[in-house]
Amino acid sequence: MLKFGFIGCGSAARSHADVVRALGHQIYAVAARANSLNIDSFVHDYRVSRKFSDWGEMLLHGRPDALIVATSWENTELVAKEIIQARLPVLIEKPLALSSRKIKDILAEVGEVQGRVMVGYNRRFYDFIPRLKEMIASHPLISVELNCPDSYRDNVKRHGEKLRENILLYKTSHWLDLLIYLLGRVQIVKMYRRSGGTPAYSGILESPGRIPIHFQANFDAPSQISLTLNFEGFICRLRPMEILRIYEGMRLVEETREVPYRRYEPELKEEQMTDFTYKPGFLNQIRHFIEACVEKKTEKSHGCSLQEALQVTELCETIRGRKDFGESLP
Repeated sequence: MLKFGFIGCGSAARSHADVVRALGHQIYAVAARANSLNIDSFVHDYRVSRKFSDWGEMLLHGRPDALIVATSWENTELVAKEIIQARLPVLIEKPLALSSRKIKDILAEVGEVQGRVMVGYNRRFYDFIPRLKEMIASHPLISVELNCPDSYRDNVKRHGEKLRENILLYKTSHWLDLLIYLLGRVQIVKMYRRSGGTPAYSGILESPGRIPIHFQANFDAPSQISLTLNFEGFICRLRPMEILRIYEGMRLVEETREVPYRRYEPELKEEQMTDFTYKPGFLNQIRHFIEACVEKKTEKSHGCSLQEALQVTELCETIRGRKDFGESLP
């Protein structure tokens, strides 16, 4: 049984705590700000032995086997470097930082301990993702479509004005990380950016294998987040993202009284849903974190590394139009 220390005790921390406990491990301590409204219920619900208002003090009273960092989204970058330098295996919720420059600062000082750090992009760990990667490797892929109509106004209202300039990192980065994980580091060919009102971005990206990717982030649009991979002869679609549907061929639908015309529709061949026992992806993610970062039984080939967190942050910056890392903007 492993002993976990938690830094943060909000909803994301609870999702991590659920799977830590489900695997039979102990949450021995939690640290949160002094005026936290969540810490007492967290301690009670997960049978935590000790609570602290300072994570450094928590480590002085006993080193856990691993740390889970789930602080508020805008504060993670303030503590990430020092936590990593504590030289414990650590899973850090995204976003790691609010700029690529800050991540580069972290990378410059954490050195050889990078292999014990994972950033919490859990969509990589949906049950069908390994199969999807295998299909990409073994079948001709023609094009990809990524549609990200994430909620904007509600999130700004909930999290404050600072979210306005960070909505891509806070929301869309999940889907961009999955895209990079599946296809490799993508580049922008052309990007259109709405100049006023609710942010909107539409453009063409390109994979290392020169696969065209139509990207659209029309925030607050009445549409579902979706990822479509157009293979030769069949289509894989994630819509919603937690369900993989494979379409092959077309079927004829005869006219009815309600719909008085014959039509063709894609033929659904197969459907696979990721597990919903816990927050999707979290159980597989913590298992891999333990194997790769804590027990060192496997290479950390599936979890998001610090370098990969830098890549997705740079992509968000380029989509938005910020030149934080010195590249020209398409």
